[in-house]
Amino acid sequence: GLLRDALALTPADDPKLPRRRHNLAVALMTRISQTMRIDEAREARELADAVIAALPPDSPDLPGALTVAAAARRTSLRALLSSTARDEVVALYRRAVEATPPGHPTRTQRLSNLGGALRDSGSRRRRRSGDLVEAAERFRQAALERQCAPVLRLDAARSWGEVRAELGDWDGALEGYVVAVDLLHSVAPRHLVRDDQEFLLSRTVGLGAAAAACAVRCGRPGLAVGLLEQARGVILSHAFDADSDLTRLRESAPDLADRFEELRQALDTATDGQG
Repeated sequence: GLLRDALALTPADDPKLPRRRHNLAVALMTRISQTMRIDEAREARELADAVIAALPPDSPDLPGALTVAAAARRTSLRALLSSTARDEVVALYRRAVEATPPGHPTRTQRLSNLGGALRDSGSRRRRRSGDLVEAAERFRQAALERQCAPVLRLDAARSWGEVRAELGDWDGALEGYVVAVDLLHSVAPRHLVRDDQEFLLSRTVGLGAAAAACAVRCGRPGLAVGLLEQARGVILSHAFDADSDLTRLRESAPDLADRFEELRQALDTATDGQG
């Protein structure tokens, strides 16, 4: 493709070489999610490793290259079978987090990558409890990065709750689930078209029930009911209100329709800020 051609035409001493290698590696990883071609995963890994070797430690491009290198290794059969390979994946994701400055818009994703790698490090029977404890903490940090996308923060908060539950820490799990439910209102703003809203909300199926069950385990039935109703209320509000047809209102009172849309947008912005 064009990315491969551009890379082939780039001299070895060209300062654009690391960026072009990175672009091709990202494109390969995107395609691998559909094709699962091991040879392309190997090529992406080699490209990312070359980028890492060429970049200075303070380069803003380094975290992205580390992330691609880790993801490429994670798709390999060796990562499934070898604890050494899994540790290598974790180490690369950890470096990516450490190289990502506070307040960066990708911190939630990179913290979640690390949490996911720690959570998946080995079979359920052989998994180290220390890895799960750190995974829960990384998911917690990811969920609380207020500058990042609400849908990623919600995914992280849910994982925070799930991992704490797996550890038997139900109070800690409840904290994660409460944050996840609180983020529901920010995941599918009213200005999105219906299909986009449904896609985003589909990722939250079962969240209210899981949060409520956790609250019951913690001896807080009142909170359980509240969490269940809160989650259900968000979904119902989108089902009934988000797609309000303003056609008739605009025909009869266009100024009022414009004002309605302004207020709806302001409401979405305000609730996003609360997340």
